[in-house]
Amino acid sequence: MQELISVIVPVYNVEKYLFKCVESIRKQTYKKLQIILVNDGSTDSSLAICRSFEELDSRIHIIDKENGGLSSARNRGLDLAKGEYVTFIDSDDYVNDNFVEELYCACLDEAVDMVVSGYKERGEEGEILRCVQFKNAELTAKEAIEALCYETNFTCYAWAKLYKRTLFDEYRFEEGRLFEDISIMYRLLDSCKKIKIVPLTGYQYLIRKDSIAHSNFKEEQMVLTVIIDELVVYIQKKYPDLLKAAIRRRNFTYFWLCQQIENSNYQSDQFRQLINSNVKQDIPTVLFDLKSSTKDKIKCLLYLIGGPKVYLAVFNRYVRR
Repeated sequence: MQELISVIVPVYNVEKYLFKCVESIRKQTYKKLQIILVNDGSTDSSLAICRSFEELDSRIHIIDKENGGLSSARNRGLDLAKGEYVTFIDSDDYVNDNFVEELYCACLDEAVDMVVSGYKERGEEGEILRCVQFKNAELTAKEAIEALCYETNFTCYAWAKLYKRTLFDEYRFEEGRLFEDISIMYRLLDSCKKIKIVPLTGYQYLIRKDSIAHSNFKEEQMVLTVIIDELVVYIQKKYPDLLKAAIRRRNFTYFWLCQQIENSNYQSDQFRQLINSNVKQDIPTVLFDLKSSTKDKIKCLLYLIGGPKVYLAVFNRYVRR
């Protein structure tokens, strides 16, 4: 007998993409779904589109709330979720017809609390920009946190995963901050008995030029420095032998912020100096960490040789690809 799975979709001003997203969920080969569309104060026709789907499919439930951000919308969806399992799908993305069924089949082992899959990045015309596919693995909580830090066979995105709903009894997405996936993911992992990684790419992730992760530097992105420092402190206390891994993740984060600020027209040197000093502090640890990737070490060496501008010029042209 199939178990109920809750699919939570935060919705905010996505009239251009919403139909494709919801249709892809309705067409799932796994039928026993609770589809929760959380309208987060949209000012376009998104709510009307949600209402039209509600009339067509009794599995669809709508929450209409004031705008509170992505975390707030996901948390409201979790409040309504009744499924044994939960998955999140962003409303500008879509999934293959067998996405839910394949993830569910991977977690039939009762000890599995989370299933993690890969995804395809797509441009706004539907073209595949990148395919992220993981290798089959079963990880303990500690092993999964290490994988998160080294970004090997794991990403921190909340989507493209299936969770036991009870994981969210203790933790919810932190409201009022960006990069909410990072701040909750390592805590969720630490609550798991077993995490299963599967080589599936049924989640289709839309790369939008106006998204926070792919836009020019904004001051509110600096909250990421607080979030990543919290991760390092957490790991240092709970798993001190993974401190190098945590520092590698922090170094990656500051390199990303460096790239954002140097590639933008941001004028103030305050954050630029903070970012650059933090990049430098972690470089020795990354260079001498046997588990850090060759790409990580090349980034560090380029930075030491010529600073952020040389690093970006060479890395963007030759290494990233």
